[in-house]
Amino acid sequence: MHENWLSGKIQTEWFAPELDERRCVHSRLEIASCEACVDACPHNAWQLTDEALQINVAECDACGLCEPVCPEQAIRFQHDFKPRLLTDQRIVFVSCEKAEFSGPDESIPCLHAISERTLLEIRSKGEYQLVVASGDCDQCERGRSIPLSARLDNVNRWLESQAMAPIEAARCHDAQQWKRFLQNTHVADESELVGRRGFFRHMLGEVAKAASNEMESREMIPPGVIIDADKPGHIVPAAPVIDERHCVACDACVRICPHQALTLDGQNLGYRVNGDLCTGCGLCVDVCEDHAVKLVFWETPFQSKVPLMAAKCPSCGVEYHFVDREDGAIPGKCRICQKTDFSRQLFQVYD
Repeated sequence: MHENWLSGKIQTEWFAPELDERRCVHSRLEIASCEACVDACPHNAWQLTDEALQINVAECDACGLCEPVCPEQAIRFQHDFKPRLLTDQRIVFVSCEKAEFSGPDESIPCLHAISERTLLEIRSKGEYQLVVASGDCDQCERGRSIPLSARLDNVNRWLESQAMAPIEAARCHDAQQWKRFLQNTHVADESELVGRRGFFRHMLGEVAKAASNEMESREMIPPGVIIDADKPGHIVPAAPVIDERHCVACDACVRICPHQALTLDGQNLGYRVNGDLCTGCGLCVDVCEDHAVKLVFWETPFQSKVPLMAAKCPSCGVEYHFVDREDGAIPGKCRICQKTDFSRQLFQVYD
């Protein structure tokens, strides 16, 4: 009895996800609103409290659904996505662990844990077709997550916007056919197709290491730059949009953005918006007191720059900038002096 309990505990902790707190948005901003991993977990293993984001490993079944939804790649599992390739053809085979006729070599815990990022990686390596096998998703508690088909639709829309061939997907229902397919396949190595983490090892020239309990350092690559977009009008996985009617040019969104999707162009005064660098973490939205920033997903970004104007505050003499609005309205003072004057008026004592 004791041996079974110990074996189960070791297996649970070995396959439980690891959290890189340095990347998690909650370590960067206390008021961060992201709850992607909490919402994705079918067992409520992830818990977000006022103190920290943490996981109850006893409730985790290592389904992997929290990993693809994390915008900052702060969550990682020990098991890699190792699909199989059909020899001499550009076909990838992968199955979920609940498929009746799949084996451990080509299976992952859940097909819905395959992210848009992984699909883009597959396509970037020249693979055009995805053949999957799964159990009954309608009867599986994991099936309530974002489906693989929805992520595949997003990626194919991106590929079509670049005039690139989409990824075709097919589901195999025949055990004998699946077995015949696998007889002509081999496990993809990093020179052909790399896994969730392997892609970043390959990009950085790192040597693949044996699984360990420590998070490996890896560069954060926004999904919008995995495949270079060279055609105008392409869609992006995520992009910030600034509402010029409400923006007060406080620069908070620029300072908080970890990937320079929002920057301040001092030479040609204005905010630069680069959707290709956005991960959709939402920090810019959370930090904006005036609710002037929002995120759009899998759309063509229509905003690349927000023009700003420079002025000198008559109260403190400091130069400041403000949004160049169509109505030509100019704030009389810098943002700090505006708040100070408001406070003075609020607490002014009249005789």
